[in-house]
Amino acid sequence: MVSRRVSIIAIVILLVLMSGIAYHLFMSHNETHPLSPSHNQHRGYSFTTSSDQDYPPISKRQDVTLPDGLRFHNNYQHEWWTLAANVTTEAGHRYGIHWQYIRLAHDTGEHPQLYLAQVTVSDRYHHWYAQRIARSGSGQAGLQVSPFDLWIDAWHFSGDNASPLPGQLEVMTNQWGMQLSLTSMSDVVLPGHQGLETWGKETPKQPLGESSLVGWQIPKVAIEGRIILPNQAEAIPVSGQAWLGKRWGNHLLGQPQTGRDWIVIHLVSGTTLSITRFREFDQAPQVKGVLTFNSGESVNLTAQDIQMTPTLMGVSGQSHHIPYQWHVVLPNYDMDFTVTAVNRNDWSPLLLPNWAGPINVSGSHAATGFMQLTGY
Repeated sequence: MVSRRVSIIAIVILLVLMSGIAYHLFMSHNETHPLSPSHNQHRGYSFTTSSDQDYPPISKRQDVTLPDGLRFHNNYQHEWWTLAANVTTEAGHRYGIHWQYIRLAHDTGEHPQLYLAQVTVSDRYHHWYAQRIARSGSGQAGLQVSPFDLWIDAWHFSGDNASPLPGQLEVMTNQWGMQLSLTSMSDVVLPGHQGLETWGKETPKQPLGESSLVGWQIPKVAIEGRIILPNQAEAIPVSGQAWLGKRWGNHLLGQPQTGRDWIVIHLVSGTTLSITRFREFDQAPQVKGVLTFNSGESVNLTAQDIQMTPTLMGVSGQSHHIPYQWHVVLPNYDMDFTVTAVNRNDWSPLLLPNWAGPINVSGSHAATGFMQLTGY
């Protein structure tokens, strides 16, 4: 009996040693991978390791125009595309789709840019997520101007011409994916001051705010196509509405003391409301938004226009306490909403972890919506 127990202990110790050796060998042969500990140690990997003086501060003189606004802006640390969609099947089953493509300047070495694409699909009971990572110069990722094509590996967001819309989004993993067609239903909107949004603390180097950004958005995008899900014999036709936008700037990502709560609400009447709540350590949250009417007119909203209050907190993922329900009021526009996560477990433990998923919207107007939460 003692001999058998000793044998079992020896086997366990051997397995632990073999696992450690395998891990060491794997990492030693993957030092160039951005998630490798040795890479992090020698390269000092971070989303914000590059010297601030390498990047110009965001200034008030920002001319956001297309197609220039579609290109990579490598003179800034970060930029990212976001697509957030609410779609339904012919039977009325709801899904949320979130896709983001991010450029991260992380060092000044031979490959100074890191490209990251993250995508999620979720409904009330399920949540699927995936990501792809590539370095500049590897040929794995890039941007073609005309016809428009933003890709990483075999994931493509491509336009029919120099514009991304009308266009297609194609994402395939080993188990699930999507093939979607996108068509603009509204003009490009420049939030803030002609595309400039001021966020964060004002400093001598960043007088408009450390996390200020520049960008554009298309608040109403028609989306249709099909999604392929695990354990489904056939692709599922879906259609719905999406929000598409792009932003670029410095100090936008990877700051442990900051976070953003973003909600987009599509009213049945055709109006779209987009609200961002920026959180920073030792600072009161900043709240801003954009209201785009069916006529095409858009209005910038300030903290005086918006009441945005978390009303229910809960755990998502392993231990992330998130505000999964909010009360949103715009008194000057007679809007009063309660928004609640459809699936509280839409946390994605990716390189840039975040909660992203569809929301139920109740209150003064019939609507659907989407929410993203970061920094929790």
